[in-house]
Formats: sequence, C-alpha cells, structure tokens
Amino acid sequence: LGQQLPPSLTKFSASCCCIVARTISALNLLRHSPALEELIVSHNDEFFVCAKGSRSFGKTLPRTLKKLDVSLCNASAKAIVALNLRHQCPQLEELDACQNNQLLSSAKHAHNLGESLPSALKKIDIKKCGASASVTSMLNLRQQCPELADLDVSLNISLVSTDAEASMLGQTLPLVLNRLRMRGCNASVSCLTAMNLSLHCPNLE
Repeated sequence: LGQQLPPSLTKFSASCCCIVARTISALNLLRHSPALEELIVSHNDEFFVCAKGSRSFGKTLPRTLKKLDVSLCNASAKAIVALNLRHQCPQLEELDACQNNQLLSSAKHAHNLGESLPSALKKIDIKKCGASASVTSMLNLRQQCPELADLDVSLNISLVSTDAEASMLGQTLPLVLNRLRMRGCNASVSCLTAMNLSLHCPNLE
C-alpha cells in the first residue's frame, strides 16, 4: 500500500482501522509520501501497545508533518516520547492527543514528554487525559513550546484542585497563548484567580 501512495499526498487518515503503530510504519510514509502534512490515526485502541512499534512509527514520519492526531489511542507519555517528534517532525504545529486517559498520569513522564515536543507547536489538545495541574506543569510548555497559542485541557476534572497547583500551572503557560479551554475542569474562582492569567498569558482572548 505504501508504494501505491502518491508522493504528493498531504493528508492521510487511518482512523478507526483497528491498526497498531507497526502497520503505519510499514507504509514508510517518509519515503513514499514525503510531502505529508496531516496524519490521523485516532480511535485505534491498541495503536501504541508496543514500545518498539512506537519508535518505528516515529522514524517513518515525514519531516513535513504539521498535524498529528493520536486521540483515543490509549497512548501513554512514554509512547509519545518514543516518537521523537522534536527530531522527526520539527515543523509540527498541531498535536491532538485528547482522550488518552493515562497520558498525563506521571510527573516524570510528563517532563520527558514536554522535552520531546517540537518547539514549533501552536496547538495542543490534551483534554480528558487524566491531567492534574502539577503534572501538566511538568510539560513546561512555556519553555518547550514557546509558540503555543491554543491549549485545550478540558474534561480533566482534577486539573486545578488547589490554589498552589493552579498558580504553578499558570507560571508554565506560554506567554503567546491566546486560547485556553478548561471546560469541565471543576475549577473554582479561587483557582482561576491563582493562575494569574492576566500576567502569565497577556494575549489570552
């Protein structure tokens, strides 16, 4: 199939296909579709079941890729780190990793994930990923993704449970952020105030 893909292909979707990372790796998109800009592999529950498969998948991603959708794939932070996106996809502008319930379950793994993200990212969707403010802060998005303008952390019901955690999260948000979605996060007025968004995100709309 990979050999049959046109080299001018800019978008490829394998959503809801019951596939794993190794299957997409076999297509060798880096070789056969070097102009690819958008790749969707969402709704594949066992996509990241194998760490070796994740690494192989990352190695075949075209450097031209600008959007990657790995939502609803049971992805862990370690699986995304294994893709080595900062090196493989330096032009990546949009990452959809929503509804991966274990994605942000560990502060250590979140730190590693942040360091692996391309600095060119402008939009990240991590809603419903089991995130807390302390773990999300470890992504250090202000430093790792300084161009990030759109962040969705909705439906993380324990995101900001204390003022201290909320304050920490606010300090790590990118200065250029102009859209922050926190729907369904059970955030209190006190926590939102502690984030001090007027100071940390002066461009927020």
